[in-house]
Amino acid sequence: AQASSLAQALPHRLAAVGPANPVATGTEMKRPAAAMAQEPMKLYYFPLMAKGLGPALVAELSGLPWLGPKDLGFTRDDWPKLKESGKCAFGQVPLLETSSICISQCIAIVNYIGKVSGLEGASVEDFAVSQSLLAEGEDLYVAMQKFQP
Repeated sequence: AQASSLAQALPHRLAAVGPANPVATGTEMKRPAAAMAQEPMKLYYFPLMAKGLGPALVAELSGLPWLGPKDLGFTRDDWPKLKESGKCAFGQVPLLETSSICISQCIAIVNYIGKVSGLEGASVEDFAVSQSLLAEGEDLYVAMQKFQP
């Protein structure tokens, strides 16, 4: 029941996340001054909980400034224009745009945010475990697609 209520709360909480509301839990989180001074990362994805959810959760956990699809006003109608822009290396989203690079593919986005924010693990063992969990998450996603109507 707890997992179910968390899953139901996530879309609402993530919708409220952005520069004005830095934490999805409603508690105040202090971000480093350097993070506040930098331009926010921009995460483009469709309004559904699929491949864009992991990068959104990691972006929020990172404490770095970021803007999500709702903050950016990104909708499915905007997708053709974004795709034609050449920013999406593989012609798909999620896409993370920073001041210096556009990153496609959710695992690459998650790893980038982890590296920039210092969340990739305190040791090489922590990093290896995090990579194993990311790979397992991808395996589970592929397995779930077999049951998609």
